[in-house]
Amino acid sequence: MKKIIGLLILICTILASCEGRRTKNQALKNSIEEYNKKVNVQVDVFEPLNYSEREVDTIMSNGFRVKIKSYTDMNHSVLLTKIKDTINYQTSYRNFKFDIRVEKDGKLLCNETYNKQKVNQLFGFNDKHLENDNLYSFSEFAILKSINVIDYLENKEHVVVEVMYEIPETSRRSFHKIIIDNKGHIRYTKTKN
Repeated sequence: MKKIIGLLILICTILASCEGRRTKNQALKNSIEEYNKKVNVQVDVFEPLNYSEREVDTIMSNGFRVKIKSYTDMNHSVLLTKIKDTINYQTSYRNFKFDIRVEKDGKLLCNETYNKQKVNQLFGFNDKHLENDNLYSFSEFAILKSINVIDYLENKEHVVVEVMYEIPETSRRSFHKIIIDNKGHIRYTKTKN
């Protein structure tokens, strides 16, 4: 009987000493999880931060005068988010609009304004592309990366403007040419991805 009472006292002592305390690592982990639930840190970044404009006025070797003006569309942008160390980085890459004006011998041949919606239509950026297609999501996420006048010696009867769209933070690009002939007719061709 003494052995049973002694065994009961030993079991009670062992059970009483197990109070369910957390270890330091468990306490720290729980504290961090609570903090992450309460704190919402967000950093907003805009690219470019302010309105920017670039204008190029070129007289080409074939007699065409080409004016290209590209400028920030302050009302439309592509939003990309990235969470790093509990901070939500939201980067808004602003879209650009551009104007192309072409003259020859004082005669206006072309005066076109392009925005994201018009480019989507003309360059075939739409949401019908499959996920493995290079143009997938270009209608939503691609922004103007560069626009250049190409002055080849063989271009005697037309102007070639090369345009590149890119999805930010990726290497996905799409190259197109806008070809304007000496009668003002415009063609749009895709050159490469």
